[in-house]
Amino acid sequence: MKQTHTDYRETTLEAYPFGHARAQEAFASACVSHPHWRVRLVSMECLTQQALLAYVAKHAADYEVFKGAIEKIHDDTLLEDVALYPCKDRHSCVLAIQRIGNENMLFQIAQTHPYAEIRKTAVACITSQGFLLAVAEGNSDAVVREEAIGRLDNPECLERIAFRDPNDAVKRKAISMIADPARLLTLVLESESMAIKKFALHRMYLLHNETGLDPVLAAQLNPCLESALLIANAISLMDISGVAWWKECTQATIPHLYQALSTSGLYREVKILEKAVVSLYTNRTDLRQELLADMPLSFPEQTPDEPLVWRMLTSEYQAMQNLATNMFPARKADR
Repeated sequence: MKQTHTDYRETTLEAYPFGHARAQEAFASACVSHPHWRVRLVSMECLTQQALLAYVAKHAADYEVFKGAIEKIHDDTLLEDVALYPCKDRHSCVLAIQRIGNENMLFQIAQTHPYAEIRKTAVACITSQGFLLAVAEGNSDAVVREEAIGRLDNPECLERIAFRDPNDAVKRKAISMIADPARLLTLVLESESMAIKKFALHRMYLLHNETGLDPVLAAQLNPCLESALLIANAISLMDISGVAWWKECTQATIPHLYQALSTSGLYREVKILEKAVVSLYTNRTDLRQELLADMPLSFPEQTPDEPLVWRMLTSEYQAMQNLATNMFPARKADR
């Protein structure tokens, strides 16, 4: 006859009665070494001594056994001991950390534990902004710093990290947590990394692509008009914010505009740039000659009879021209 869990419990209690002087030690030993898993589980249920529960949490091989033991531990010092023990199954470390209430202990684990996933778990349990900032600025592991940054709510600290951290992924995480357009603008204008400039500007675009920026802030994006990587988002934000960006354009803007148009792989950016060329051609008669002179060869030639450059910028027409050039290479020389 198949025995039930209750049967195993009764058998176990008969073998190791609660009144026995060494019953708790016997239960702990059974949790770790008994050949039958049901006996190991029942023995854990019978354990009450905190130190022996910690022993089982560190040495038991069964998930349900060490999980149950950890859930019965109420002493943070013992939980820290389990978290720091080099267990084969790191789930026990994670479970122990998730039950620790002492944030100083969690901070020490986040800074010193040999495994990054355990340090991340400790960071995820910290609520103190001071401890989180210390991890975000001082931990040696970029993945752990990212986890801490995701829990920071101080924009000044986030901006500082975005400027100073040596890892671009960490910088991007900090920027993704900033919502203040003035701080994002500072990153766009002052960061030494072009990738960070672009990410900060894109963050501004995501936050304000419908409502627009304060025109005073938007007007400060003028330097971005002379960067192929930044020009599309800068023009879009300035347009939405009611800033006449084309008034600030110079001859130096045109090569960057065409370079961005020819290299961008994003449909949204291409449409922004196409519209920008048309706006520049329409509003700046003094730059029309340069616009036509610097036009990429892949665009069809213009005639004086065409008042605007819509035909030049039609994506479908350009695609047909490129296809024809590829099919008939000799025509490229003819042009």
